[in-house]
Amino acid sequence: MRVLRVTRVGGSRRVVQTDMVGLVGDGTVQLLECAMRAAVRGGEVVLRHRSGALTVRRKADDTPVTQADEAAQVALEEVLVASAPEIPVVSEEGRIAPAAERRAWRRLWLVDPLDGTKEYIRGGDDFSVNVALCEAGVPWLGVIYAPVRDRLYYGAVGCGAYLLDGARRAALTAGAGSRLDGGVRPAREVPVVVASTSHFAANTERLVGRLRAAHGGLTIRRLSSAIKLGMVAAGEADYYPRFGPTMEWDTAAGDALLRTVGGRIVQARTGRPLRYNKHDLHNPPFLALGPGWRLPPAVQRPTGAQP
Repeated sequence: MRVLRVTRVGGSRRVVQTDMVGLVGDGTVQLLECAMRAAVRGGEVVLRHRSGALTVRRKADDTPVTQADEAAQVALEEVLVASAPEIPVVSEEGRIAPAAERRAWRRLWLVDPLDGTKEYIRGGDDFSVNVALCEAGVPWLGVIYAPVRDRLYYGAVGCGAYLLDGARRAALTAGAGSRLDGGVRPAREVPVVVASTSHFAANTERLVGRLRAAHGGLTIRRLSSAIKLGMVAAGEADYYPRFGPTMEWDTAAGDALLRTVGGRIVQARTGRPLRYNKHDLHNPPFLALGPGWRLPPAVQRPTGAQP
């Protein structure tokens, strides 16, 4: 697998091509493959629980949780801790350290062992397992696994992003699968917009309307979970607007994938990037867009930001 690495020659910067094996020393490949194994392991657990009786309870924030969420959390965290015990884990179903403690962490895993629990409960297929590695508030490595589809979106900034079909039957090695075309806008006349099945707020509808006006039309698909972000990174969709509630573990993996291929997620009201490991782990409303697609007029740009 080939990646681009920036080196300094004299006083100038030069981009050179090297094998990914050259990155093993800094642990990028091991961390990526660890995240891939963890996500697929969590997905296997979720699928096993799906075949049995489902117990649903409500958490303090009134969102649903099942035994599948909790079992996948345990299985997934075991893989991460065994491979990288020095990196703390923040997960929807695990212990969340106080902000004062988290502030001292250079790196952390952000994990959602079952993203799309409502979809899972009603027997749908659009749920995912999300694993991301963040550093200094920025996600740079991400994995989204769709267990029913058995599709694994994964990548790391500087190493490329990939889509692996049949992940449960494959050797989970970095570089396996189809490489996503970083920076390449899909050849279609109007964009594909993905939106949440459960959360389609009036603000989302207005932003979709502005996208439709800006591009002279669009195609919209409604589905659940971070699979939508994987689709945008893979060029299967172009925009994902979201004004409904989300947490950092819902978006971090997809954010890392989009950064890897030249897309982005921005705050819907300011155009600024999302930040992670904040005091409050809730996300603001956001818009995800694939490579080559522009921000609509409805999204303000901060001073100095690029269009």
